[in-house]
Amino acid sequence: MRARARGVALLAALALLLTAACADTAPTVTHGFAMDTEITLTLYGGDSALSAALLGQIADVERELSWSIDTSAVAALNRTGRAESALLAETVAAALPLCRSSEGEYSLLMRPLCALWDVTGEKPRVPAQSEIDALLPACQGPVEVSGETVALPDGGQMDLGSMGKGVACDVAYAALAEAGVPGVIACGGSVVACGQKPDGTAWKIAVAASDDRNRTVGTLTLAGGQFVSTSGNGERYFEQNGVRYHHILSGVTGYPADAGVASVTVVCGSGVMADALSTVCFLLGQEKSRPLLAHYGAEAVFQGKDGAITLTDGLKTAFEAAS
Repeated sequence: MRARARGVALLAALALLLTAACADTAPTVTHGFAMDTEITLTLYGGDSALSAALLGQIADVERELSWSIDTSAVAALNRTGRAESALLAETVAAALPLCRSSEGEYSLLMRPLCALWDVTGEKPRVPAQSEIDALLPACQGPVEVSGETVALPDGGQMDLGSMGKGVACDVAYAALAEAGVPGVIACGGSVVACGQKPDGTAWKIAVAASDDRNRTVGTLTLAGGQFVSTSGNGERYFEQNGVRYHHILSGVTGYPADAGVASVTVVCGSGVMADALSTVCFLLGQEKSRPLLAHYGAEAVFQGKDGAITLTDGLKTAFEAAS
């Protein structure tokens, strides 16, 4: 059995392409690391203090929402079944309608199953069916949100890996917009453009190929305030007996999802929704995803397992395929 090394790909999970700017408006690029991924800030203005503040806010999101940090709200929730946190409650409340709309495929209570598979850990393995079956019921228990309080069902263990980077983009974007500084925030596979580029050209985000993060399949032309998030099977996986097992698990089967897509890139006006929707769409596949995307005013680029690219209608003029 061989676990794939998880080196940082081109801007972690989504290739970021910024058109060349004039010499007098060259951006400042700052790198950081949080949420197990590279953070890249590309700012046209501001100073080192602003970049440091943005990285600090992203780190604060991780400290609140990461299951692996003992002092986080999610860790407290998993220990006691109950936690008080405004950010946690807001994040969970945003996700619950998606859980209900996904026919059980998308769940916030996947921590025990993720730990069982350990896809991104030191000892990934294919569990026995009996082990998976024993954990599946706890994945579908009701999660309750009341004010700033979140409560789990008995046996429930939360993992917000499908939302955390989007939340971080939301928080950092709000601060950058308030500062009036244009730029791009990239948290792994979640990206947002802010404001207007000084040279007047559009923001361009390159969508990486699902099977090669250093190759792009096309470029999205976006306005400021549009969030982009990608979920796929090519970045985190292991192989056993010649079969690849990726990290996005179905809440119904307990196995890596197989809905006919290799990657989904979602564009919408919210970081947390772009992040969560990209996972949901990967779990559901193209046809079942389209009504959900329309409901949330979101668009998507689907990369099929055969390499075919399919766009929702709203991206047909915004996406330019690579030559």
